[in-house]
Amino acid sequence: MTEAENDQIIDSEKKEQNKQRLIRFIGFKPSFFVYLVLFAGICAFIVWKKALLIQEVDEKPSYLRLIIASLYVLAIGFLTFFRFDFSNRKAELAFNIFMTVICGFFSYYCIEILAFDDIIKEHIQGIFVNWGIILVIYLLGYVIFNRFSLAVLFGSLICFALAVTNHLVFIFRGTPFLPNDIYAWGTAMTVIGQMKYVISGETILGALSFILTLAIAKGLNYRNDRFMPQFIAKAAGLAVVTYLTYAFTMTQALLYTGLPINYWNPRTTANDAGELVQILVYISKSRIEKPEDYSGATVKAIEEKYPDTEDTGANTRANVIVIMNEAFSDLSVIKDFRTSEEVFPFISSMTENTIKGNMIASIKGGGTCNTEFEFLTGGSLGFYPGSYMPFQQGIKQKTPSIASVMSNQGYKVFGAHPYHATGWRRSTVYPLLGMETFYSLEDWPSTAQKGRLRLITDRANYQFLIDRFNEKEKDERMFIFNVTMQNHSGYSPGYKFPVEVTLPDYQSQEFENAPVYLSLMRQSDQAFKYLVEYFSKVDEPTIILMFGDHQPGDMNAFLDELSKDLDLKNLEDLSKLYTVPYILWTNYEIDKSFDIGEYVSCNYLSSFVMKLAGIDLPGYNEFLLKLNEEFPVLSAKIVIDKEGNYMTFNEAMKRSEMVRQYEILQYNDLFDVPSRNSEYFFGKAPA
Repeated sequence: MTEAENDQIIDSEKKEQNKQRLIRFIGFKPSFFVYLVLFAGICAFIVWKKALLIQEVDEKPSYLRLIIASLYVLAIGFLTFFRFDFSNRKAELAFNIFMTVICGFFSYYCIEILAFDDIIKEHIQGIFVNWGIILVIYLLGYVIFNRFSLAVLFGSLICFALAVTNHLVFIFRGTPFLPNDIYAWGTAMTVIGQMKYVISGETILGALSFILTLAIAKGLNYRNDRFMPQFIAKAAGLAVVTYLTYAFTMTQALLYTGLPINYWNPRTTANDAGELVQILVYISKSRIEKPEDYSGATVKAIEEKYPDTEDTGANTRANVIVIMNEAFSDLSVIKDFRTSEEVFPFISSMTENTIKGNMIASIKGGGTCNTEFEFLTGGSLGFYPGSYMPFQQGIKQKTPSIASVMSNQGYKVFGAHPYHATGWRRSTVYPLLGMETFYSLEDWPSTAQKGRLRLITDRANYQFLIDRFNEKEKDERMFIFNVTMQNHSGYSPGYKFPVEVTLPDYQSQEFENAPVYLSLMRQSDQAFKYLVEYFSKVDEPTIILMFGDHQPGDMNAFLDELSKDLDLKNLEDLSKLYTVPYILWTNYEIDKSFDIGEYVSCNYLSSFVMKLAGIDLPGYNEFLLKLNEEFPVLSAKIVIDKEGNYMTFNEAMKRSEMVRQYEILQYNDLFDVPSRNSEYFFGKAPA
């Protein structure tokens, strides 16, 4: 054998060895230096923020998260600078499938860690169910793109977008993301732009999980270019995606997984069963179903049992001003705490012609329109799935409300909200509820006082109401429904906002939002004083009702600190997180027999106000006042009966025929309009 032939054999062997080499360095291409800079940036950031990854466990530092982050970084580095080469197509296919499945787990980890949930569930099947849901998303990506790399990129991007959205919703509101939050997108973007975001250890681990999936996707090169196998794979994949999507969203399939589902507390469901399970369960329960025993005859029997009021004969009817004050609450109901200044000096001093108490809301931290729905219509969110929003999904035609009833009895009716008219579909919904006019931000004068975040202050808001009131005819009666904006979150300090109330016992930076919020409450108190003092000099009888829509969002650290000693599985303790004040004042002497009670839910308030104003109540509102005698609080989360017993809404449904009758009436009112007895809900027009 010649030397040349020997060299040729050696070269051939080297080529074969190279061909069989599984792991190969990518080489010093231009892309190498781009990756190197990005990788160096990740490493530098982890070193800089390593303190965030060290936890305190039993008063000792735990380095588990720092170790996980370090392993992530090593894996990202390896997968970035090395690639896998396969000479065997079947081995390459198996490798691509295996790594795609592994990426699904990292997407699961990303979603759960950014939601501050337990990664390892008490019910271990929760991991695999959520993991499987993510793989369905990945499978859809493969059906679309026919490449594992693009399938992983598609699926991981969707999961990361969901994880970030859920993360921000939780920080802002303290509850997980639900499908109906999409309707609040515009408002959320406005608010999030004003929030101060602080990076946490969860943020870093979630981001590293996402980056790792991208690094894995970069090395998945398998592609099936043969038509028939590709067609079969896509058809089978699409069939699986379609079937499972239908099963997850249109049936109760997820309930058979054995995972704990808590409909009245999505936070518990998310932590115990997983974020994706929680979202899909709420989607599957978002359809409104006809109540059991529902029929025209049943509705008629209930209406006959609870007829409308005979003409009250009231010669003088009062003007009514209802103020739903954004995020207005007294957080001392959770736990008492010291402040440098009294937060509600005026409201606390009110005694004459005043009724005050606590309203148990169906929501917390956000979802203002749901409290609006309960007040205006007298309906209860308890009959709807947790993901249902009546303003967005239910009110499509003329719907009875306090506005339509009072308009029907000769009142001039208008709504007012000093923000954009399209928010929560108000510009569409308010006319359907009987409001003759709706004033929004565009109608406030440009000179109106603006406070923090350039939101119209309560004082300027009330001045606008006074100006509109003074435009009416002397013998005309007016109903005003006003939703304020001053106290909307976020509450980050700054923006040249004067902090009047400080917290001597809560000086940590994590509580920096609380003094801002409490100072806003004090401003609301003083603005309400201005409104009351003005109408105390008005000759016409006037009722003013103010209540909060929910407790504040963007206050998680302070609220968590106040509530840390509560047992949130105890309904009485849980109710403190849904409690807001209500204050009713009149400029005339209130009949001593009239009372609302220490605790009430929002669905009753409009009936109480109409009764006090001398309105001839429709049968539906008479029914609600009778129901209030049995259940003073009937919110979606908390029910309190006349004996002071706390229970869930479902328990109340099982115990009380009258609550089941309420469901039938509400369904008839909103979803069986052709057979609705309009007079029973809208009331009689004056003769």
